[in-house]
Amino acid sequence: MIRWSGGLLFLLILIAWPGNGLCFYEYRQGDSELELYGFLGAGIGQLTYPADSVIVENRDDQAWSGDLRLMMDADYGDSHLSANLLQSSRSKIPFVAPVAHLVPLDVARSSVLTWEQHDSGRVRSELVADTFHLQLRSSRLDLTAGRQPINLATTFYFTPNDFFAPFAPQTFFRNYKPGVDGLRGDFRLSELSQLTMIGVLAYEVDSSTANGWSRSPDWSETALLLRISREIAGFGWTVLAGSVNDSKISGASLQGELFRGIGLRAEGHYAAPETSGGNSHYKLAAGLEKLYANNFSWRLEYLRNSGGGLANLNQVPGAAAGNRDYAALGFGWEFSPLLTGSLLGLAALDDDSRLFTGNLLYSLSNESELSLIISIPSGDSSGTTTPGSEFGNQPRLALLEYRFYF
Repeated sequence: MIRWSGGLLFLLILIAWPGNGLCFYEYRQGDSELELYGFLGAGIGQLTYPADSVIVENRDDQAWSGDLRLMMDADYGDSHLSANLLQSSRSKIPFVAPVAHLVPLDVARSSVLTWEQHDSGRVRSELVADTFHLQLRSSRLDLTAGRQPINLATTFYFTPNDFFAPFAPQTFFRNYKPGVDGLRGDFRLSELSQLTMIGVLAYEVDSSTANGWSRSPDWSETALLLRISREIAGFGWTVLAGSVNDSKISGASLQGELFRGIGLRAEGHYAAPETSGGNSHYKLAAGLEKLYANNFSWRLEYLRNSGGGLANLNQVPGAAAGNRDYAALGFGWEFSPLLTGSLLGLAALDDDSRLFTGNLLYSLSNESELSLIISIPSGDSSGTTTPGSEFGNQPRLALLEYRFYF
């Protein structure tokens, strides 16, 4: 069992730490500006896997993490430089979606900017440049080069059009999206329309490197996307086409308001393999959402994936990945100015498995917060002769995390 007394003492020490504001250094002169700021996160969690599961050795497991981020934003005239340096140390456990930010999978990006400090059967520590990019701006064009977060999602829980390091549906903490190595250009065609060109480098798997990916890119696998967005009749519409993961992609998305403040979001794409032996497939997500004046909100989404499996969640090893239909229903409340709650129910409709996840977020100060996540799965777990259901292999989970911004 985890040493709760020591972990709680550590959290109490952090909570008592006085805040330093939203950034610890700021410089402004003329058209030059420099801001330095940071983030500290510490989390502990208890996991209990199904008693009859065969995909894990120990039914009870613990997760912990400590993250320190140092970030920089610098502007000089029409140029902008951004960097996010992450020092992390964490336990190694089987992948669990609700704690994906606590124990993340390595993003497909060059190992040059990752420095491994320790890697054993239970603990991993590393220093990594999570983002590092330069942006040049003009009245019509923004050009960004380097390691950058790229988010093409319109929907929230299921995001088939977010091809690069997407968040899992159950991820509540989304402040820092991992960056991928690429080049992006956003050209404003008019006041209500924009053309976006994206190129993202691909890397071969290499177990000898710090992050499991090769140092140099595989140029033949580079992802290329062209995206056009425009506002028509109060809705934002986009179409996209290109090549991602050895497939030719064509897709679209929309978002807007229907009536009485109910929002509609939808996105999807069709993928045709560029090489022989692959299978074409499509992914389509759609959702409705509503935010009320008392800060109560709900969101309902549906995903259809003809290829099977969640569009933005790696499968647990040994679990069934044959589901093609998923549904998600989420609620949010602001109980007080300091306390907010979120609840999400995920359903794999083909194997009848469920996952219920709740999050309580308490604001300790302007610079710090405490997060509690509870996750409870429902469904058949993997046996010696049966694959089990998709969410039935997930553990029951309790996670406490402290976050401090400076």
